[in-house]
Amino acid sequence: MSRLRRLLDVDQLLIFFLLAVTINQMGYFLASFAPPGWGWIGYVQAVAIDLAIWRSAWWYRRYTGRKQRRWALVGVVGFSLVSGCYNFGYYTLRAPAMAAPLRAGMAAVLPLGVALLSYLYGQKDASKFAVSDPSEPASEAPAKRAKPPRIVCESCGRSFAHVNGLNAHKRSCKGKG
Repeated sequence: MSRLRRLLDVDQLLIFFLLAVTINQMGYFLASFAPPGWGWIGYVQAVAIDLAIWRSAWWYRRYTGRKQRRWALVGVVGFSLVSGCYNFGYYTLRAPAMAAPLRAGMAAVLPLGVALLSYLYGQKDASKFAVSDPSEPASEAPAKRAKPPRIVCESCGRSFAHVNGLNAHKRSCKGKG
């Protein structure tokens, strides 16, 4: 896939858009509690939380280990809940007249959208690391390694897999045949 085409993937653009919106909202909400001149810290925290959602969802799809997937899922759920709460706080702060269920729905859409799209992107990303090409027929059995040549004692005819075994044998070999 060309670099330009990869940059223009719709799912990447949607992830970027959702991240931009939710980072802006969470940053605004968190900055409203910061001391004067320190509002930028709210935006840094918002970036960290939303990037953690994005990467955890990608990890959940990409990794196959049970323990890794469990912690990635914990990350997705935990960071999505935190992001949802902060987005709900933003809507409560900016639009207090809005109905609570609507605020909750709008707050949940952003982190869940980021998580879902990142999961799907991880699925597409994992497919490029596939070992075999799907158009090629799969072989029935994996290729077996050739056995190493056996080394034979010249005196008695006993065979060994390694030179070290032959050398140790020669110390006590009586030349019986």
